[in-house]
Amino acid sequence: MNRILGNIYLSSIKPLEDGDLGNITHILSIIPGDLPDLSEYVHLQIPLNDNDNLIFPYLNKIFDFINVALFNETDPNIKSKHQGHLLIHCHEGLSRSVTILICYLIKYYRLSLDQAIYAIKRRQEIRINEDFMEQLKVYEDITGNMKDLKFRLYLSEKLGTEGYQMFNEINGFVQQQEELEEDTQKEEEEKEDGILTCKKCRHPLALSTQILPHQPPDETSNQANFMKKSRRTVYSSMKASSVCSHYYLKDPLKWMNLNFGDEGEMEGRLNCPNCNCKVGGYSWKGSRCSCGKWIIPAFDLSTSKVDFKTSKSIINISPELQTEIITKN
Repeated sequence: MNRILGNIYLSSIKPLEDGDLGNITHILSIIPGDLPDLSEYVHLQIPLNDNDNLIFPYLNKIFDFINVALFNETDPNIKSKHQGHLLIHCHEGLSRSVTILICYLIKYYRLSLDQAIYAIKRRQEIRINEDFMEQLKVYEDITGNMKDLKFRLYLSEKLGTEGYQMFNEINGFVQQQEELEEDTQKEEEEKEDGILTCKKCRHPLALSTQILPHQPPDETSNQANFMKKSRRTVYSSMKASSVCSHYYLKDPLKWMNLNFGDEGEMEGRLNCPNCNCKVGGYSWKGSRCSCGKWIIPAFDLSTSKVDFKTSKSIINISPELQTEIITKN
């Protein structure tokens, strides 16, 4: 059992089997299956395997447990002195438990991935598997903020529609039923700088704050070119455009009247709710922008079918229309 930082310890399952836990008050078990009797401790078990499991769905619950264990509150001041003594363990204490602690150090102690690894490695051996290491790099990139749109894109690219659903579940969003959290909506409204309207009838379709920003793929990326293949042979390649042909939206909007893939069509066209003219399309499987970037899932408005108008040019948009635009279905 190794003391890593303050009152945080890491170990394998062996100290639990031996009953040699010293002054430990809280135990976090990152392992499935039966465990020794731990009734005298405050205990949380997360049934995470070492074989390509995603760690992200468990992190919020884990962090609440760790913070209560160390600080007696879920939103702590980490400069305070640790009060409880926490043991985090998995089977060997080298991969799963280490991965979880690194995530905690990135989010609450603002360490980089390398710094967090060093903080643990100076006290014990680590052997993080490749899949967990990939997830740690993603977590470092979003600095522990799982509401970051880059995180949604990662999950969507990895899992498709299931990843989109996971993003909403992790962050407490009820898909297509509730608006974004009130403070997030107010923040977006305050920085509103324009609106997308139907080119034919000028009906408002989306606020500029609802546009999903995406970066064109790097020139070295496979997505930077459109390739036609015959089996495994590439017989044609064309460089992706430097101009995006669509506005992609962060979430489906109320006027789109969409269902998820297991309940409705996986893809289709989007028509203006006022004049019924085609303005874009949707695909729960994802679609590719003219710049080459894959967006999964995709809710897009074509730049040839809509106009972008600045706030100064918007006159008398009714509260009803505002609600229809802002609210998800």
